[in-house]
Amino acid sequence: MHGRGAAGALGGLAGLVLLVACSGPSEPAPAPASELDGMLDVILGMDADPTVQPAWVRQVEEETAACMHAAGFEYHPDEAAGTGGSVEPEGIGTVAFAERYGYGETIEVEEGQVPNLWHQPADSEGQRLNRAYVASLSPAAAAEYELALHGEPWDGEGEYVPKYVPSGCAALAGERGAPDGFVGPADLRDVKLAVRDMYEQVQSDPLVLDATARWAGCMEEAGYPGLSEPMDALSLVATRLLDEWQSRYADATGSSLGVTDYDVVRTRIPDALVELQSAETALAVADATCRDEVGYRTTRAEVETQLENEIADTYRDDLERWAAWAQEQRAQSAP
Repeated sequence: MHGRGAAGALGGLAGLVLLVACSGPSEPAPAPASELDGMLDVILGMDADPTVQPAWVRQVEEETAACMHAAGFEYHPDEAAGTGGSVEPEGIGTVAFAERYGYGETIEVEEGQVPNLWHQPADSEGQRLNRAYVASLSPAAAAEYELALHGEPWDGEGEYVPKYVPSGCAALAGERGAPDGFVGPADLRDVKLAVRDMYEQVQSDPLVLDATARWAGCMEEAGYPGLSEPMDALSLVATRLLDEWQSRYADATGSSLGVTDYDVVRTRIPDALVELQSAETALAVADATCRDEVGYRTTRAEVETQLENEIADTYRDDLERWAAWAQEQRAQSAP
């Protein structure tokens, strides 16, 4: 899906600009959001107050606390869970945005707004109480606490397992709160699965695969080889670019991590920060330019719109009931 609703759902981060090898006319903007996009904005609460905890999240936190108590541990519901959402900056992904802000990972998109790379989620009283409680436990008891809360590792070695079965109080409560990947009545399983699986269908569409391959070739010519899809480009900011930057400037911050505090970074090593921002900008401009050249956004939007229209036509009644349920939940969450 395209638009802010789709991007958030599917799928729960400047300086010298280098010229890139791939250039061409600016790509037209994607088609307007589909009917399904608008309905999902309502279902997923894209216009809801980000400071208010949704009722279903509060219930998940309370169920987690009850489960942990039954396991012999304390757990305080996190009143900040499910809050603090943000709206995607206007124009992100375009060449103009990239030239000024990169991806917004290391550059302030708004004055005084900490870039994504250094953004810290809001702390809460529940989180502080839980940290204090874990700190009071012996190492062995703390390990048992983590196992009870989060369950067994996916495969014991941290590797991704597609058919991972959740365990632990938090995961089990979350699965009950959002069965099949989305909140909502359990008997809406079919439409939830249709929405959940749409991302994979778009990714595997022949037209999108062709545009993605041409984008990857363009990025290789621009000096960024080995990328499989556009998300790989964004991930380079937090992996390759940041890793290279950290190894060079960790000593200057007095921290082995080197970049945990944005204020420390921008006041103690401003020149180094500009260098990192310049690298991000160059990457983002190459990415946006290549997407324009191969028509990636337009191609993807057309494929998404077709699939979204099919889902809207097939599950219209279920979607309307789902949206009504979501609006009722938000009404119950209102202070």
